[in-house]
Amino acid sequence: MSDNKKQMMDIQKVKSFSVAVSDEHQRNWGDDLFSRKENDPKYNYDRSRTRLNFLVSKGGELGPIDKNKSITDKIEQAIKNRVTGRVNTTSNRAVSIVFGGNREQMRKLAFGDQTISENGNNWDVDSCSGIDRWAKDIYDFCCREFGEENVVSFIVHLDELNPHAHAVIVPITLDGRLSAKDMFGGNDMNQARTRMRELHSRLAEVNEKYGLERGDDITITGAKHKSTETYRRELADECRTLSNEVGMKKTLLSGLNRSITKA
Repeated sequence: MSDNKKQMMDIQKVKSFSVAVSDEHQRNWGDDLFSRKENDPKYNYDRSRTRLNFLVSKGGELGPIDKNKSITDKIEQAIKNRVTGRVNTTSNRAVSIVFGGNREQMRKLAFGDQTISENGNNWDVDSCSGIDRWAKDIYDFCCREFGEENVVSFIVHLDELNPHAHAVIVPITLDGRLSAKDMFGGNDMNQARTRMRELHSRLAEVNEKYGLERGDDITITGAKHKSTETYRRELADECRTLSNEVGMKKTLLSGLNRSITKA
């Protein structure tokens, strides 16, 4: 397996899950807002592929994204119905996890050998069964690790530069407490790091058949998680660089063709 085809699992604990973030996950936008976001260089949405986004629901069922209820409301309903103890105002109400991996491999799973235009207009592109199988396996992984009743949202985005899945977990323990620390952390930093290493290793067992391998331990590499905004900004910069390179090569090719014609 290629060394650079790594899996990705980014975990963020959140004290509140805004409606704006829910709308982004569900693409619950009107035409004007979607157009503004699509044309904003710090994002990388492709509206012609938004129709390919999908939801994984209870039992691993695949279907279109349900926009009738916000993820924010689903979180609050789970807390209201299932938390038996007191909920502190400082408690993390949810844990947001992004699953993905090497761009080339994720695109192969999602689109196979189809050509994806970076400038949109991909209305003729269809998703492939590989991304469906991957999504169901990652959903099953979440259910095993965190409990299916705690997975309030699992959405797969195929309309961005790199296909990925968003899982939203409400960290409710078996005894009815809301505790992200108990579910994802530990009594101290060493225990928390050990849990995270083990979680990444178990995920790698799932991802192996999809051509993705475990990433390097951040305690060795010193890597730090990037915010979504930073990641998008870097992707936008990369897109602009690639576009400039394409433009220069087109100019060079045009000049060579003119020279050939005159020869």
